Amino acid sequence: MLTRVGVNDRALQAVGNALRAEKDGDLNAARQTWEEAAAGRLRVPGAEYRLAILEIERNDLTAADIHLTKSLMAGEMMASCYFVNACFAGKNMNYAEASKQLALAVKVEPFSAKYLFCWGEALRRAGKTQAGIDAITQALNRPASPADLELFEFKRRLARVESGHDEAIKAELAEHLAKPPVGGDWLLLAAAQDLGRAAYPAAAGHLGEASRILSHHAFGWLVQDYVFRAYASHPEVGRLLNVPAPDPSGKPLDPGAWPAEEADPAVWPPFAPAL
Repeated sequence: MLTRVGVNDRALQAVGNALRAEKDGDLNAARQTWEEAAAGRLRVPGAEYRLAILEIERNDLTAADIHLTKSLMAGEMMASCYFVNACFAGKNMNYAEASKQLALAVKVEPFSAKYLFCWGEALRRAGKTQAGIDAITQALNRPASPADLELFEFKRRLARVESGHDEAIKAELAEHLAKPPVGGDWLLLAAAQDLGRAAYPAAAGHLGEASRILSHHAFGWLVQDYVFRAYASHPEVGRLLNVPAPDPSGKPLDPGAWPAEEADPAVWPPFAPAL
């Protein structure tokens, strides 16, 4: 018996039943089982968080908030709860609150590259560019997949370009542009610099080159950053930026495409809360 090693058989059975119902797409049965797991003698840690995620899928954000609050009060799945709260705030373009919630997530899980990266993105959107760079730098010092680390570095460089006063990144960018073939990521950075200088023909040229070099998926994701989306209606570059955002499902981490005011909010969030 698993109870001999401190595991409640009934609790394990409840978790298994709930997860099986989720996998089968029977969300009503899953919700009922998680409610039973969250109450009474079972008190399965994390059940309230799972209920919150199910309510988000049903688009009942009020109910989701209640379950998140219960989870936080119980001291369960705290970093994940703060992350979901940040997602709500980001969806509503309240980036100050999003950065606050992500700071709490980082405090709970300081080794998480994901939370540090997202915190950096929220800080950028809140207008705190240097603080965002610092947070993303911390993310680069945490364990992460090679693809995620490449993304973090691109976003850090983009933020440095965005600041407009980082002479080192300007010199590094000029060096890359002077030695073809130029990578697609550096062409996007050049486009961002051009946009900041209102050099729209040059930006269009760099965006066009990048779209031919990068995969459709990579280009579509990277130009969702607000640095580019702010120009989605511009007559000279808008046609190059108005590409559909790829479906984020199945990807553990994608660019922090927090929406610009004129962007379609449907592109956010670029990654779903972990189930």
